[in-house]
Amino acid sequence: MQLLGFKEKPEKYAVFTFLLALIAGIPAVSGNNGDEAYKRYYVEKACSNGSLTIRLAGTGPMSAGILMATSRTSYSLHMTCTITLVAPHLHYVLVSLRETGFRVDLNGNCKDYLLIDKPICETMTRLDEERHYTSLYNSVPNVMNLIYHTSDDLDNKTLSGYPGFTLIFTAFQKASDLGGSCSGKGNNSDSSFRCSNSYCIWSGLTCDGHNNCGDLSDEETYGNSNCGGKSGGSTVLIILGLLILFLLIIMCVATLLCSKNEAVRRFSTRLRSRTISFLPRLPSR
Repeated sequence: MQLLGFKEKPEKYAVFTFLLALIAGIPAVSGNNGDEAYKRYYVEKACSNGSLTIRLAGTGPMSAGILMATSRTSYSLHMTCTITLVAPHLHYVLVSLRETGFRVDLNGNCKDYLLIDKPICETMTRLDEERHYTSLYNSVPNVMNLIYHTSDDLDNKTLSGYPGFTLIFTAFQKASDLGGSCSGKGNNSDSSFRCSNSYCIWSGLTCDGHNNCGDLSDEETYGNSNCGGKSGGSTVLIILGLLILFLLIIMCVATLLCSKNEAVRRFSTRLRSRTISFLPRLPSR
C-alpha cells in the first residue's frame, strides 16, 4: 500500500527534508540564546548543610550564571543558606538582580529576604531598573557572600506568587588593573569586552538580554556591543525560517490535494470499468 504517493515521487520529499533541515538549523546560527547559554543554580536544590559555593571561571560560559531561589513558582519556608560566589584571582564578582518577590509584614518589614549588604525583600520585576552589586570593596575582593533566608512563620502555609529572587552573577576585571585595556597584561582572554564603566567581561556575554556589565552597556543597541546589528541578523533568519515554513505548508497541501485527486481518479476508473462489465450485452441481430 502506498501512502499519499510517498513511493511514487520521492524527489518531492527530498525537498521537504531539505527545508526541514534549514528550519532546524536556524536556532543554531541565530546568535546568543539568552538564558539557555547560562548554567542555572537553584538554592533550594543546591544548598546543602546551609551553604552553597559557586566558583566562576575568568572567561567563557562559566564566567557567569543564573542563581534562583527555587525552580518552583514559590519558595519554601524555614531555610537559611549562605551563598559564596568566588571569582578567580585578580577578578571580581558582579551581581545583577533580575527579580525579587518576598513576603513582608503589615509594616513592610521583611519576613523573608536576600541579603546583599542589607536585606532585600521589596518586589522587583524584570521590567524595573536592574540593581547591581560588586565585590570590588570587599575585604576579599574576588569573593561575594549572600544570605538567603525564609522564616518559619506559618501564617501563610501555602505560598503562591513568591518567586524569591533571580540574579545574574558575572566574573569581571577592571581595565585599570590591566594597563587600561581589557586585553592588557594579566588578562588571559583574547575575547574580552570592555564595558562603559571600564569593567572587562567575556565577550560572549554581550547582547543576550542580561546585565553583565552592571551599566547595561553590554546590551546597548549601538556602541561597542552593537546589539542592534546582531539582533537584525537574527530577525532576518527568523523571517527566512517563517518563509521556508510557509513554503513547506503549501507544498504539503499541494501534495495532499494531488494525492487525493489521483486516488479519486483511480477510484472513478475502477468504478467505471466495473459498471461497464455489469451492463447486459444486447443480443446481436
